[in-house]
Amino acid sequence: MLTSLTKDVILAVVFLFYPFFLLILAKGLDRTGVRKDWSRKTVHILMGLVILAIPLFDHLWIALIPPFIFALINYADLKLGIFSQISGEDEGNVGAVLY
Repeated sequence: MLTSLTKDVILAVVFLFYPFFLLILAKGLDRTGVRKDWSRKTVHILMGLVILAIPLFDHLWIALIPPFIFALINYADLKLGIFSQISGEDEGNVGAVLY
């Protein structure tokens, strides 16, 4: 039987990998010829659905770890341009970091 803390850590790890899955999906959509703005919107919509998983956590501070890490990754992407699939047309837009 899993303790609630262990369950929350497992959920956090799953949600830590979920955005990488979405980036792979966006890359696949780009390769199939889907417009870049549709690919980006798909990632944002699917990422927004993660909020529905918050009630699954017993320890809400653990639920905050993956979004915090990805805010840092999005900030690094803003400066370095690593993930072109989530970047909009506006260079230097902090929207993804704040989202």
